[in-house]
Amino acid sequence: MKSRSRSDAVLAAIERTVLYGAAIAFAAMMIITVIDIVMRYFLNSPLGWSSELFIYYLLPAGFFLAISDTLRENGHIKLTLMDSYVSVRTRWWMSLVGHAASAVYIAFVLVTGLTKTAYKWQMQDAYPGYILWPVWLSAIFVPIGFGLLELRILQRIYILVSRRRRTRYAIVDEVERTHEDNEVTA
Repeated sequence: MKSRSRSDAVLAAIERTVLYGAAIAFAAMMIITVIDIVMRYFLNSPLGWSSELFIYYLLPAGFFLAISDTLRENGHIKLTLMDSYVSVRTRWWMSLVGHAASAVYIAFVLVTGLTKTAYKWQMQDAYPGYILWPVWLSAIFVPIGFGLLELRILQRIYILVSRRRRTRYAIVDEVERTHEDNEVTA
């Protein structure tokens, strides 16, 4: 979108910060993997905890912390088969309905994630294994990622609804512009 509101700038800054967490998680996986390989094959002493750390913490962090920024950058998968066959107004309605359905689903996942995280924290659940990893530290990535995603989707719904008349429904093109579109028009 061309003009960024203050709320969009704040949300984008939070998403960017959380995205750094995802990048750190993926970098940590690569570094730990190299260390594990060296220790396993050259020193015959592998890291017993590395796969548990990857599965329980680093992979969920990498995925869930990047999900909202992916939508902000329009890096998600979008089916555009119907776009060239329907009017701008119909595309606007399809976008609004899709975003609204997504908002309802994401809200459900967010509430479920928060409930499960709080329960795991209260019960002090731990993953069995080499180290007793706390479950809530792994589960917290779901509400963080989906909370930001919900805010981003609600912001898109607000933009679609508030600017539809002024732009004659063409706002859908700005909201759902892909990277390729941005590179061609820039």
